[in-house]
Amino acid sequence: MADDLWNELQHMVLGRDDPELFIPYNNYVGVLAKNRLSLIGRPLNPRIQNLQHVISTLPRIWGLSLRVHGRILDDMFVQFRFQSESDLASVL
Repeated sequence: MADDLWNELQHMVLGRDDPELFIPYNNYVGVLAKNRLSLIGRPLNPRIQNLQHVISTLPRIWGLSLRVHGRILDDMFVQFRFQSESDLASVL
């Protein structure tokens, strides 16, 4: 049983078939500084993990509730914007 679980984990596909996230160059230049301290994530089980719950819960777990802003980018991705580089580094 443990071997089966190990094999399933080794062969799990984590978004390799998803289309790339494309950001037009003009938009990219305009928001680079604003999003420099950002973390973009994707829940591993989006059918069960509510994105709104993810963006409200993770900053509390990290102990950064007042210093991190989370938002939903689309039906698959969330973004967290940090106020300082040390806050971002503390969750990586």
